[in-house]
Amino acid sequence: MRKQTAKWKQKDGTFIRICDMTDAHLKNTIAMLERATKRYDHAFALAPNPFHGDIAFDMMESAQDAILEGDAETDPADLYPIYDKLCAERDRRNPNATGERRETRSERTQ
Repeated sequence: MRKQTAKWKQKDGTFIRICDMTDAHLKNTIAMLERATKRYDHAFALAPNPFHGDIAFDMMESAQDAILEGDAETDPADLYPIYDKLCAERDRRNPNATGERRETRSERTQ
């Protein structure tokens, strides 16, 4: 049985298997999701606090402060489940690449 690979929906609406993406396309897709995650963090940090209870209000305020101060950031895989698959494909193609290798979610839970 052949392993099924995940598909990425491109800007034009067509789908492409991750394993069929060019190296440049794969790199740019990963970078785009990382930028989108930073925009999400920024929007979250500046959003009005919707909570009214003291504890909930304080927890939200602490989370926002941590992001603004650079002490916390959202994992792109939390927003984009396909992110780990894209990173795994990048690492499969170039296991000796210089730079930081990102652990996949399954590696983090072991």
